[in-house]
Parts: sequence; C-alpha cells; structure tokens
Amino acid sequence: MVAGAEVQAEFVMPIYRNPSQAELTVVVPEEMASLRTASVSVVSPKGENVWNGSFELSPGCNACVLTNIDSLAPGRYMATVTVGESVMKRMLRIERSPAMPLPDAPIRFRKIFFTPDDWLFESFHNLEIRYSEPKLTEVYRSSRPEVVRVQGSSFYRAVDGTYVVQGFEHPYRRGYLYSNEARRFTVQSPTPEGPYVPVEAMPKTEPPKDVFKSSNILGSAPRDRQYEMYDRARHGTYTLHDLGIIQNIDPRDFGCVQAGYRTYWVVAHTSSGETVFLRNTPLFRDVPLYHGDSFDDGFTTNDNFGNSWLSDDGTTLFLARGQTVRRFAPYDVPYDLLPNSSRILTIYSTVDGVDWHYCHSISACGPHDNPFSQQYGADIQYMPDAGLHLAFINAYDSENQQIYLDLKYSRDGINFHDFTDPHPFAKTANPFDWYFGELFTNQEIVQVGDRYYQLATGTSLPHYFAEPLFRHNSQGEVTADDFKSVFANRRFAEGLPYFESLGGWEGLAAHTRDGYFSVGVMSYRADGWFGVRAGSDTGVFVTRPIQGGGTLSVNARVAEDGLLRIELLDANGRALDTVTVGGDSIKTPVFTVPEGDFRLRVTARRADLYTMYIEP
Repeated sequence: MVAGAEVQAEFVMPIYRNPSQAELTVVVPEEMASLRTASVSVVSPKGENVWNGSFELSPGCNACVLTNIDSLAPGRYMATVTVGESVMKRMLRIERSPAMPLPDAPIRFRKIFFTPDDWLFESFHNLEIRYSEPKLTEVYRSSRPEVVRVQGSSFYRAVDGTYVVQGFEHPYRRGYLYSNEARRFTVQSPTPEGPYVPVEAMPKTEPPKDVFKSSNILGSAPRDRQYEMYDRARHGTYTLHDLGIIQNIDPRDFGCVQAGYRTYWVVAHTSSGETVFLRNTPLFRDVPLYHGDSFDDGFTTNDNFGNSWLSDDGTTLFLARGQTVRRFAPYDVPYDLLPNSSRILTIYSTVDGVDWHYCHSISACGPHDNPFSQQYGADIQYMPDAGLHLAFINAYDSENQQIYLDLKYSRDGINFHDFTDPHPFAKTANPFDWYFGELFTNQEIVQVGDRYYQLATGTSLPHYFAEPLFRHNSQGEVTADDFKSVFANRRFAEGLPYFESLGGWEGLAAHTRDGYFSVGVMSYRADGWFGVRAGSDTGVFVTRPIQGGGTLSVNARVAEDGLLRIELLDANGRALDTVTVGGDSIKTPVFTVPEGDFRLRVTARRADLYTMYIEP
C-alpha cells in the first residue's frame, strides 16, 4: 500500500427520497489497483442488518448500486463499507414522501394555480408547466470599503407615489463577518426599479398589499436577560403563536440554563406576561466540524433558518431549519466553509413547543440538485384562497459557489414538491451580475399595476470569499496568495466555470477586494410565478370538477398568432359556453360559471396561462 493513498467512499446524494436504489461511489487510487472488491452491509436504526452485498472494483471511480431498498422505512441507516483493510462508516438517509392525493370532491379554491402533477388535471397534452422569468434590478450598492454585507429590510410605496427601500450595511470586524455596528440606509425613487437616491427621513408609506395571508409564527426573544423555566401554575398558558427562539452565539447564563456555544432555545410568551424557557436542553445546536465517527442526528444545524407556519387546523407548528448532514470524500463539499457537511433544509413539527419531531427534508433529489447541493434557508408562504404553499428556497450550488433562488410547492404544507422546469427560478451564469454569488429575498410583496415587487439582497462575490478575509483587517487586503493557500488543495477554483473569466487567482482576489454588496428588487407578473405554456403546437387540458358560482377570469398572455380557448363543460362533457381570449392581461373576464360543479377545457397555442380566478 502506498503511503498517503486512501480509498474514498460516499453515497452520491445526502438524502434519498422514495428510493428503489441508492448509489455508493467508491474511488480506488491507481496506487491501490490490487483492491478489487468492496463489501457493504447496512444496519437499521434498531441495529438490524437489512442489506448486504459486494461489488467488483477497478482503479478510479466505481458506482456501487444498492438495489431493492424499496421496503426500508424512513430513517438513518449505517452502512459499513469494507475495501481491503479500509473499513468506513457511511450514513444512508432515506425519506418517504407520499404521492399527492387527488381531490376527492370538486375543487373549491377561488384562485387556481397550475402545478406539474395530476392534482388539477384529468388530462394534459402537449403543454408544459414553466417558471416565469423574474427581472432583477440593482437599486443600491454600498460604497463603503469596510462593508461586507448589505441587507434590505423593507420596501414600501409612499403616499406620494414614490418607492422607499430601507436596509442595513454591515461593516467587517476581524474574524466576524457581521459586527454589531450596522448602519441603516434609506433610499427613494419615483419608480420601483429606480434610480434611487438617499434620503434622511422615512416618508409616510401606504400599508403593503397582502399577497400571502400567512406570516412568521415563530419569533425571537432577547438574549441579554435572565429567564425562568416554564411552570404552568405560575406562568399560565401559551399557544403556538406565542413561541419564539433564542439564537445564542456565545456561552451564556440565562438563569434557568447554561447555554452553550451556538445553541438555540425555545421560549414562550405566557398569559402572565412573562417569557419563559420551555426546555432545559437546546432544540438545535450548531456543529462547527464533524470528527471521527460522529454523525448528524437531525437536530445539528448551522445558522440556516427558514420560517414557520401552522397546520390548517392550527394544532401543529412547522418550522424549516437547515440541518447539517455529514459528508465524506468524494462528496465532502470541498469548497464550503464547512467542508465535511451539507446543509439541507428540513421541516420540524411540534404541538406544544416542548417536544419537537424531525419530519423530512423540504426537498431532496430535486431536478437541480447534485451531490454538492445545499439549502441556505427559505421563505415559506401560504395562499389560503389557492390552497397552496410556496417555498422560496435559497439553494446553494457549492460547485459554482452560488446561492440562487429555487421554488417548490405544497398542497398540504408538509410535503413539498419540485417543479420540473429545466432551470431554477432565479439564477445567473454571469459572475459580474450583482446577485451572482448570493440572492436572498424578503417576504413582503408590493404590487404595482400588473407586477409584484420583492426586495432582494445580493452580491456578485462567490460564497467562499469570507475565508481569505478572516486573515486580514479589511477586504482590501485580500491577495491571490490568500486564495491559493486556502483553496488550492481543496479541488477549488481552477474547476469553477468562471475562474478564467475573472482572471484566475489574481482576478478572484481583485474581485473580492472591490466588493459587490447590493440591494435590489425582483419583479415578476402578478400571480405569475409559473404557469401553463403552449408552444407552436396546439395543446389541451381538461380540469377535474371545479365548484362554480362566480365569474371566471384568467391571467394570461397570448401571442398575436396564438390561441387560448376556454370551454365550460357539464358533467357529460358537453360545452355550455366557449370564449377565446387574446392579448396580455393579469385578469381578463371569460364567462360566468353558474352554481354547480363543472370542468374546464383549455386549448392553447403560443400562449401562457398563469392563473384562473372564480370570483363573485
């Protein structure tokens, strides 16, 4: 055996959802070509042996497929991989996501979106469900050299018809990306997309339009005070709306608990007026680095929150949180600041705030995922009049060092599904775009005419930029040698698609020294995140029964030589009314749908149909 050479082994995906098989990659160095066999045994969470197999190996990368694992229940399975004298423990994580149940009664929602499944459609031919193309416009860029992040906090329409953006600039303090000396800025513009100019005072603003009806349920609580542990007799009652989380960065004495480094604690605001701790153990704890044979348990994390939401009946609180998932070479995420773990956004639930349950990842093995995909947070919002949850995922592609925006959906608020669109919702390949490296959006949406506007925070700096910065007192001191010494041995940079276009190591350093920290707006068609697209060939779909009793309108765009014909069908499939729609409008009246249950047949060519409305 050659000194320094070692066998690598890891499952291709960090989490397998509804798998019939899982692929284990085993890499045999050329110097160890005599190793010809790998044996794999898998043990259940209860310690039972559930799978055994062996694979022939050759020098290089070997795909070892574990077949017939359909019967394995959800959970974490420990796989032991033996290659010669090398014995490696690897975790096989399995989730089961049920198929979306079809409606068992006429659809009663008054706002109807089109998702790429059979939930709405009885038939669907020669059409696609595609994302709209959002427009991203930079409206403010920091000019202060010490700033390493700009964060947008609010986007309003003023009563005088102008638009106002507020946010914070975060200066750098050696070793800390975000110091406590953030400076607020306010800028104003006659149009949503600018140009914006700084103003001293916040103008009077109009109340924002409620596009989504849900809000963040889970709040936060101050860290700099003493607390008591909850006692019902003294503190009274609380509801799920009253829960909050303390995000504790440094060790702290809270009176009732000694909180360790980077731990997260559940509190409740009670009927007595007191805020109290509900648990004497943390709900989550950050893992700075995995060592030895330690593995994730589902409640290890690393500062990546989503938001929270209640079940339809109000009895269960769901929380999205990024869990750290341990990974080994060749899939050890070598470009990340946590090189041996991925961060996967996961849903947790509670009915009392005390006991929390791991549900499943918000998405695994989606159409854009690769072995290095991660998720850096999300904004999950609910539209009750459409019965639809939308999850705006901050997806992290560590191979390209980008945090971009993906979009997923759920009909039950528990199980989320991917759109099958071949490209993500918002992502750019240009490393000089202001949101190339990071793209985060705010929840609030402002409607102006036929478009929605959301505040977005971005940077064109790839995500790795922080690590060389830790060596200096300012971003302007970063050099090419910093990048080489930090990343050259981590399979980094030369393989990135933009390495040469930025100018190699020197270009990466110069790009970082310049600093590109911005706030912008992302805009798209009102209720037009996605929709049915018809190309040059005619397509048609027929809906399941829909409850009538109102005027049908459509949000649609039809080309001059296109077609969008909508027919109202009775129970026997007979057309009761037919209207052909043209032009481009977010709400074109079609016909009145009488009381009762009906189907709609839509025939389209060179047209986009985004939303249908049935309103009194």
